[in-house]
Amino acid sequence: MIDLLAHDGIKIDGMIESGVAAAKKLKPSRLGLIGGRRTVLSGTYRRAFGDQGIRVEQRIAQPLSGLIESGDISSDRLRSEAKRILSPIRNCSHILLACTHYPAISALLKEFVSEGTVLIDPSNELVKRLKPMSIKKDKDIFLTSGSSERMKKAAMNAFGVSIKDVRRVNIK
Repeated sequence: MIDLLAHDGIKIDGMIESGVAAAKKLKPSRLGLIGGRRTVLSGTYRRAFGDQGIRVEQRIAQPLSGLIESGDISSDRLRSEAKRILSPIRNCSHILLACTHYPAISALLKEFVSEGTVLIDPSNELVKRLKPMSIKKDKDIFLTSGSSERMKKAAMNAFGVSIKDVRRVNIK
């Protein structure tokens, strides 16, 4: 999907490819995934893991994204939603956090899964993939299919990070 955005010789990489690569390296015996509604319903992860012979159990976790974007990383409502979403996959050996928001609450998520469950944050894999690109820090551009202003605010609320150049893109 992310390859649809590439233009003018600019390489664009994303969380989906990084998530699949990170999970594959860990060889999960039972893989769960939490992600946004469009991500899960698209079947992108299911197909990618199927190509690797890995069966994935997916859960839509949309309410978590909205709560995190609003700066909520610990409320009773957030905890209740996390418990509800994770309950059916709590015994998975690994759970892929298929949204950039979820690492902000990974400690909370660990409370609602089995002790041995490993949460997979694809961002480390993404950083490894981006490093060879020699990206200049002062030239970062962030893309979103949502509101640019909301993305800036969400980055500050959830991660304490100020981002400047956010551009809205349409994905058809």
